[in-house]
Amino acid sequence: MAFSSWLCTNNTKNLLVKIVHPGGHVELHDRPIMATEIMLRNPKCIVAHPNVFKQPWAIVAPDTVLSLGQKFYVVPVSTIRKLQRLNSAKYPQKVQSSMNKDGEENE
Repeated sequence: MAFSSWLCTNNTKNLLVKIVHPGGHVELHDRPIMATEIMLRNPKCIVAHPNVFKQPWAIVAPDTVLSLGQKFYVVPVSTIRKLQRLNSAKYPQKVQSSMNKDGEENE
């Protein structure tokens, strides 16, 4: 029984998009979903990659398709801005080199 539940758990992880909200609420989707859909339901929030708290520019563009097997966080814009300010104060050169002349992040 334990082996079959392990198989189901590992297989289903790859078949879902996992969205983690502030406060720990987890939303699971069994199909790819646009980041815009998540943002429309969560005003003043951004969809971000799991490493956003260490790399505050790891945010997802609204037109991005969130694919099965991936995990994302819904983070308030105010938190993102605060993290970016703190990060740019720590690493001013790193931030400047990651931005292009228009102030947008290089890819």
